[in-house]
Amino acid sequence: MYIVLGIMFVLIALLAFNLYSQFPMVTILFGIIVLIVLLFVVLYSFFNKSKKEKNEIKKENEKYAIIQGDLDEIDIMSDENFIKYILDLLPKNGYTKVEQVIYTGDYGVDITAYKDEIKYAIQCVQFRGEVTVDVIKNLLLGKEYYDCDKAMVVTNSIFNRKAIKLATSSQIELINRDKLVILMCNTVR
Repeated sequence: MYIVLGIMFVLIALLAFNLYSQFPMVTILFGIIVLIVLLFVVLYSFFNKSKKEKNEIKKENEKYAIIQGDLDEIDIMSDENFIKYILDLLPKNGYTKVEQVIYTGDYGVDITAYKDEIKYAIQCVQFRGEVTVDVIKNLLLGKEYYDCDKAMVVTNSIFNRKAIKLATSSQIELINRDKLVILMCNTVR
């Protein structure tokens, strides 16, 4: 847009120079009109851009309001409903063959899923406190039992230091509350 304005300005300047040699007063009026039009175009462009930015900010705020509402609901969900929520969330984030493990004594695995041909053992922990190292230990057993390549714990909470340390050394992916929000953002358009 600014390139077009620049070309217009050069053409108008050349026209004005030709007119000035014959009609100096008309050229001055013409120049003033051109400057007013250019000023109007620039101001319109600026305010229109601001309007677009405001709309984008509004959409982002609406998206985060939806997510905050979802987080509030997640915080009061039962364990079973949290698992169902994650079952629905995973395909929207590129996971396939998402299946719930329905066995008692599931070795800490609630869901198995694939992403990029890698099989995941996933444990869902809807919790108010810190997720402990015991969750990680159980999932390590479940990962082997279900013959998975990787493991992941998804929670609406946070992990304690011991859980993070064991998960890091065991290459278990941890999805805490903040990362859960990122997954949720991928589903809200």
